[in-house]
Amino acid sequence: MGAGTSCCKKDEIVEVSNVIHQNHHEEVPDPIPELGLESPGTEEGKSVEPFEEFPRESFDLTQLQPRLSVDPMLLRGISLRKSLRKLGRIWMTKPSQLTATDHQVLSEASVKVDRFDVFISHTWETSAKLKIWALTLQTGWRCIVVSWLVFNLLAAFLSINAFLPYLNPYWFTNAYWTGWVVISPWMRIAGILSFVVGLAVAAYWPNWPRSDLAFVDVVSIDQADPSMTQRGVYGLGGFLALSRELMVLWSPPLFTRLWCVFELAAFRKANPNGKIVLAPLYVEVLVGLILLWLLFMQLLHFVLYNFFPLSQIFVFLGLLPILLCIHQARKTFGEKRQLLANLRKFDLSLASCSNDFDRRFIYAGIRAWYGSYEAFTEYVRGPVFLELVSPLLSFQVPLRYWVLIGLFEMSSLLEFTVAFIRGGAPIEMVLSQLLASVLSQILWRLLAMQLVFFLCDRCSLSGFCCVDLLVSFGIWLLVVAFLFGSFQLSGFAEANGLAFSAASALLASVASFLAFGGCSCLKQRLSPKGGSFRPNDSPVLGESQGPKRGSSKPDDSPALGENQA
Repeated sequence: MGAGTSCCKKDEIVEVSNVIHQNHHEEVPDPIPELGLESPGTEEGKSVEPFEEFPRESFDLTQLQPRLSVDPMLLRGISLRKSLRKLGRIWMTKPSQLTATDHQVLSEASVKVDRFDVFISHTWETSAKLKIWALTLQTGWRCIVVSWLVFNLLAAFLSINAFLPYLNPYWFTNAYWTGWVVISPWMRIAGILSFVVGLAVAAYWPNWPRSDLAFVDVVSIDQADPSMTQRGVYGLGGFLALSRELMVLWSPPLFTRLWCVFELAAFRKANPNGKIVLAPLYVEVLVGLILLWLLFMQLLHFVLYNFFPLSQIFVFLGLLPILLCIHQARKTFGEKRQLLANLRKFDLSLASCSNDFDRRFIYAGIRAWYGSYEAFTEYVRGPVFLELVSPLLSFQVPLRYWVLIGLFEMSSLLEFTVAFIRGGAPIEMVLSQLLASVLSQILWRLLAMQLVFFLCDRCSLSGFCCVDLLVSFGIWLLVVAFLFGSFQLSGFAEANGLAFSAASALLASVASFLAFGGCSCLKQRLSPKGGSFRPNDSPVLGESQGPKRGSSKPDDSPALGENQA
């Protein structure tokens, strides 16, 4: 869990240098020394005093090696949405910095549970704001969609029926219709407000369509009582065994923390029916950059169109911020590639831990579950890497985020549709505008964003400033040319009637289907075996069969280690 009192408290309190073996390809961690024995009759649920007060030789390895069971009295959870309330206060304060008031708030926020829907694996070294933003989008996108529908339907109804004032009337004429059209900013404003309100109330959205009861270390482990904190930390394997899903909030420091590696090892062994979800935080960062750029574009376009109608060429200036987004995206993709390379060359001895006892405790569990340190290292480099990380090699924004981006952009484009309806344009004209200048334009712009991601992923930062700036500028020029061409195509189609507009929408739809992997998804659905690559077709660690594809489930073969603790 990174560096916190809960799962990784020690990593946060003490600043130490990373434990690094210079010849890590030849050296392996030292064996766990035999620890002193206590009476074997120790009760499993008995409270454990803070280990600092015990002499080291008094520990019983059989009692303190990581368990895959936990005292039911320790089971406390919180709704993932509830953890985001009050601006994500729970995520803002590191466990080592909690006050008495914070302890009271955490105690009131958690509830007794029997199991967890999701176990959140993260590190406190990662920015709390990034985690709050990512979790808000992941859990609240449905709320944003509903909010968008409500606000935009209301704005359209009020605008069409002249309940709202207009700003800029102009005389519209083409081959099919001539009349007055009034432009107002209400659809644009409704779109912006819908996202603000949706994000604000997402934390209070009902737990639908499924429960989201989560293990969040700072809440689920008692932080006020040191003995209870210790029992929770060293019973982490039991919490993982009772979790349906392990969600890994992936950030650069994550797999450098030994406790985070331990969570992956324990979940794989303790919960063979569980699912591991790798959730890189950079995905939501890039989505946030796109939304900010679209917001800037909408505001700039509104000002220029309504107050400087003869200066439309300056809309070109609105495309300049894309250059900054492109450069930041290339930097982000460079970090992603470094993360993938580090995991592909994973070395257990390089994972840092702030005290020796925790390190020996974790090594004991890994050795018991996987047979040896080398076996676990190869397991991470092999099946874990192929099954969990391979999908990230080709960057894909989840469909739900494309929906949000498309809706945000649609609000401003619908202003003209509403204006035509209010001006009394014939239905053919309204449909033509809707197909060519709304639907087609949204699809072309999403394609442009997909093109940006593709090029930035293939051309991540090289480290040479001048070269990087030139590459970013080249990508920007290509994207601007693409957007300009799509705009001209939509304008031509709208001006030539409903048939051309329908053809334009069809062309944009087919291009989007191909660009967003529609053919691959179709082949996968039609194929009897799903048509997907199975990462464990080749034996790993002497196994004849690896974990099943699609569920992120580990193989429970005895070849990986001993029986479960």
